[in-house]
Amino acid sequence: MPSPKSPSFDREPSQSRTPDSKPKAHRRSGTGRSGQWRAWLEERMAQHQRLYIIPTRFGVYFLVASVLVILIGAAYQNNLVNILGFFMLALLFIAMIATHENLKGLRVTRVEPAAGFAGELLTFKVYVHNTTGAPKAGCRFAIREFPISIPSDPRAKIEAQAEARLQAGVRAPSRGLHKVHKIRLYTTAPFGLFYVWLWQTADTQITVYPRRFGDRNWQEAEIGHEASPHASRQPGAEDYSHHSLYQSGESLQRVDWKANARGRPLLTKHYDEARTSGVRLNYQNLVGLDHEQRLEQLSAWVDQATKSGRSFQITLPNGQLGPDRGLAFAQRAWTLLAEQEPPQEGRT
Repeated sequence: MPSPKSPSFDREPSQSRTPDSKPKAHRRSGTGRSGQWRAWLEERMAQHQRLYIIPTRFGVYFLVASVLVILIGAAYQNNLVNILGFFMLALLFIAMIATHENLKGLRVTRVEPAAGFAGELLTFKVYVHNTTGAPKAGCRFAIREFPISIPSDPRAKIEAQAEARLQAGVRAPSRGLHKVHKIRLYTTAPFGLFYVWLWQTADTQITVYPRRFGDRNWQEAEIGHEASPHASRQPGAEDYSHHSLYQSGESLQRVDWKANARGRPLLTKHYDEARTSGVRLNYQNLVGLDHEQRLEQLSAWVDQATKSGRSFQITLPNGQLGPDRGLAFAQRAWTLLAEQEPPQEGRT
């Protein structure tokens, strides 16, 4: 049952897709006319930003029980049974209105891009603004393109005229960049008799890194960079190079705390380090493995290098990174692995 139009954030024009677009995004479920009809219906729902409501299974049972109680009361001419039946019907209508009001006025303000490794759980975060003067509770969200493995906490409360963050666990699909187009806000609170939902448009993506899997040793990664002019320095010797803004995940040992005490933002110090202290990871050196196995092995090596604090350089058919070290650099390397397309036929 549709309701008056509720607020929503501006909907950006959809981008055209081409068969050779890279990287390939996750395709929506459903094929044939049924899938096209479902996609068209969801698109219309997102455009109008209306709330839709249907009874839950428990709500259907409750409605049937209410009617049966009324019929029994009428058959036996028992006023107490009639009162109970009409009370149950009244509670059903109250639940419908209360559930509808619990979702009315919610608006998705932003969706954080998510990243994780294939086959693992990753956290998907949605920020919702409550435009009404009453707090909301028991609201959850779902993603049209991916099933939710761990739903958001139903006890999460969204205060009046405030923004709250809802998060849920999503099982990362296959490697690559996967577009997220639609977010469904829904609730069954406070009675669980009705299910109310609202479609809203999102424009974000899930970056799925290759699995960290492989049994090759470091020697096959071609340990050691080429000699540099500073190779004769003592191990661990460093020359200051430059500053950069601190990024989440970088080592706090490299933060310039003196500059921060003088009122400057958090800055990370970079040094020209001896290049012989790192490791070179090359896609072409992993002979005997197929495309996905090579990416998984490189992903495992990036993880090992990051945990051991070693600098590394990674070379792929679609680009090269490094040498560098740290979690932020590792995430850039994993993203490059996620974007890697299979080589053309006849090439390795």
